[in-house]
Amino acid sequence: MVMATSPALLTSSFPPSQRGRALGTLATATYAGLTVGPPIGGWVVAVASWRWVFLVNVPSALLVGALGWWCLPRARPQPRAGASFDWAGVTTLVCGLPLVLVALAQGHRWGWSSWRSLGAAGLGLFLLGAFAWLERRPAPLLDLRLFRSALFAGAVLSALGNYVALFVPTILLPFFLTEALGLDASHAGMLLSAQPLMMAIVASPSGRLSDRIGSRGLATAGLAVLAVGIGGLSTVGGGSSAMTVAAWLAVMGLGTGIFISPNSSALMGAAPPGQQGSAGAVMAVARTLGMMIGVATGTSIFVAAGGSTGHTWTASDIHALHVALVAAAAVCLLSAAAAALRGGRREVG
Repeated sequence: MVMATSPALLTSSFPPSQRGRALGTLATATYAGLTVGPPIGGWVVAVASWRWVFLVNVPSALLVGALGWWCLPRARPQPRAGASFDWAGVTTLVCGLPLVLVALAQGHRWGWSSWRSLGAAGLGLFLLGAFAWLERRPAPLLDLRLFRSALFAGAVLSALGNYVALFVPTILLPFFLTEALGLDASHAGMLLSAQPLMMAIVASPSGRLSDRIGSRGLATAGLAVLAVGIGGLSTVGGGSSAMTVAAWLAVMGLGTGIFISPNSSALMGAAPPGQQGSAGAVMAVARTLGMMIGVATGTSIFVAAGGSTGHTWTASDIHALHVALVAAAAVCLLSAAAAALRGGRREVG
């Protein structure tokens, strides 16, 4: 569930009073693509091989790259005097974050107290601490002063929690659909498209509405609805119908669609005009980090609760799925609290 186009580039073309509208349009385009992806991916797996899921993306990536080269603005901002690229920040972040995530994802296999788990987590946390210390210098990779704004920090935490919660069912549901309900890959892909389809329908109206009434209430409500959808999924079992699963996925899509555009608008609006690029980068980091944490924690909880894949699911596997989904719903509720309690002015544009 990504927003690949730069929010800073897009919102710079619109006045602040239309920021939510612009981000809603971007989200709608993104989710429209995600709606098509699962059915196509399922069909490719059904008629060919899973390897072709990656190969079919090559021509589309080349086409999008060519369109970006020819259509995106070429103007470049003038670099600040004395500023240089933050290689130390890049190195500590790129090395530290994956080490922590590897420890989180592999801890159940290596043993949480093993030297590999503790070593990877310890080294990763040390490097991330070094990154935070290095970013106090002039011209940092990530200006941490942005987080002094309670509105900005709350929007980032809400976005992070949204993607963590969202990607727990995203990584586990395909196995449930094929190994518990017995659907083939093409039918599972069609069913999974219910979520991004609803997100595409709702994201643009939600963005427009946030320009009129503000973002806090919409962001909080969206996360609450997402928590309801994930909680509803935690009640499905081997005897559930595919339509029941699709209905709960649609509820999840409704919640995320309500949340994304207003929260992104609040995040971008809380940053000074000269730091819109940094705010967009923080949004991307929160999104990617949330996805990785969601996948890592979702699979770890599922395995720790007694679940496994690669066979027809038993009651213990379904129970493990329920445990992981309840944890995801709890994260979503905490994120809703962060959205509701964030400080700052009322966002109206």
